Amino acid sequence: MDSSEESSGTEDISDQPGPSSNIAQSSLKENINAQIELRMGIVRGRKCFLTPKIVAVLDRFHISQRSAVFILEAVAESLRHDIDELAINRNTIQRYREDFRKTKATRIKELFKANEPSFVCVH
Repeated sequence: MDSSEESSGTEDISDQPGPSSNIAQSSLKENINAQIELRMGIVRGRKCFLTPKIVAVLDRFHISQRSAVFILEAVAESLRHDIDELAINRNTIQRYREDFRKTKATRIKELFKANEPSFVCVH
């Protein structure tokens, strides 16, 4: 050892030749390649079957996005639909819920303006 290795107190094991470093590198490469193949093979469904009524029920009963995914997948499977073709994921459900809430709020505001009362009592 030279003085620079003694002063640092640590050695870089990956630079040393040996079977353990080769095995670790090859298994790491295999793992990365397997993950890339899995990600490339995943195709999300495109059909969205969420209706305003379904979204309203999910909101009314305070069902979380994650719970809604499990419920909707179970219902789709029981009705013999291919869940791989359906857009059932947390982000899609959240996006549809937000859109539904915005359109509902806009509609309520328009109805209120159309039937504007002469006075309002706020408690």
